[in-house]
Amino acid sequence: EQYNDVNQHPKITFSSYVYNPHVDEKNGELDVTAAYPRWDPHRHYLVTALTYLKKIFYVKHFGEDAKANIEAKELCESDPEAYRQKVDHCVRESQ
Repeated sequence: EQYNDVNQHPKITFSSYVYNPHVDEKNGELDVTAAYPRWDPHRHYLVTALTYLKKIFYVKHFGEDAKANIEAKELCESDPEAYRQKVDHCVRESQ
């Protein structure tokens, strides 16, 4: 696999557990393809992916593209307070 080639998305992996619909619960990898289905190194840069990374922590409603952790997305929609508690727990554990 070549780095930064067409459709070679950057890989961002968290070292601590992150409870978020855009982060794979098993491996901690951010689903960059949700925001950039077709990665083009002439249009997209690492800062683009990092900006997306920051954005996922401010989103209050997740769209259909949030597929990395379906349980988190469903909990956010059905019980926002319980979702918030799980997120808060992750924050405390990572400190």
